[in-house]
Amino acid sequence: RIIELTGAVLVVSSVWRLSRSVARLQCILNKQGVKGTVLDRTSRIMHSFKRDDAPERPKGHYVLADYRYEQAKRGEEIQEWLDDWKALHPGEKMVFVILDDDRDMLHLMDRLVWTGAMDCTPGLLPEHVEPVVKILKGVTW
Repeated sequence: RIIELTGAVLVVSSVWRLSRSVARLQCILNKQGVKGTVLDRTSRIMHSFKRDDAPERPKGHYVLADYRYEQAKRGEEIQEWLDDWKALHPGEKMVFVILDDDRDMLHLMDRLVWTGAMDCTPGLLPEHVEPVVKILKGVTW
């Protein structure tokens, strides 16, 4: 219904993107009845931090065990995709909304329609349609 009302395309940022191609994501969503086009998927960003207990090593020596790794917040990965899109389409406006059951969107929280629920009801529900359409039809970035 959202796609019918807005003509939106999809960029997948869920953990599904990590092990699936855009074509595979399209097939999965089509089988679930989604009629939209999967345009792309966001990248996974990992941050590395030198461990406090890592020993001193000679200059130029790099040992993986000396570092810890942490995945970036979802909002950071989405922002990277938005920045790349904007660089490839200078002067064009992007209207977007984030549908997610998590709330790690950082400064993009005003674009989030939270699809989680206390009773563990999965996914996008009819009550999500109105706020999504409102964002897509009224706010530009």
